[in-house]
Amino acid sequence: MKNALGGLLLGFALAACGSDGGGHAIDAAPAMDVSTIDVRLGPDATPNPPAVGLGQVCSASMTCPDHTPAFDCESIDTNPSDGFCTVTCGTTPDPGTGTPMRPDGGDAICAANYTGPGVARCDIYGAPDPTGNVTWSCALECSTDADCPGGLTCPNIGLCQK
Repeated sequence: MKNALGGLLLGFALAACGSDGGGHAIDAAPAMDVSTIDVRLGPDATPNPPAVGLGQVCSASMTCPDHTPAFDCESIDTNPSDGFCTVTCGTTPDPGTGTPMRPDGGDAICAANYTGPGVARCDIYGAPDPTGNVTWSCALECSTDADCPGGLTCPNIGLCQK
């Protein structure tokens, strides 16, 4: 009985391994070398890690980190769930018509508060305040999604956004 059981188990083991067609190697799958795997990223993936601080994705429920100067959650498309953290980079007088001039030193403020892909510039401004001044904030200029931190994309306006 023992010999019959042993032979049966050996038969199952050989059947599970398969046949190599007469050679001595076993038809088992080769071990995978993970160093040669070519990873393809999906359409929503970005090779860059998410930003912390300037360029970080934010919303009413995901606030910006504490920082000096203070980060604000801004949205280019006015959707409050599509925000990113930014800092103010200066004020300029409202010209009344046309685009106001960028503040002197604004780009330097943005660059000092950002490390990552893309270029931090003093690029966005809001409506004039009651005193006739326009407040500017930093944005991340981009040409492709690779120029934006994780969680942001580069649409056709050339600024990273959610």
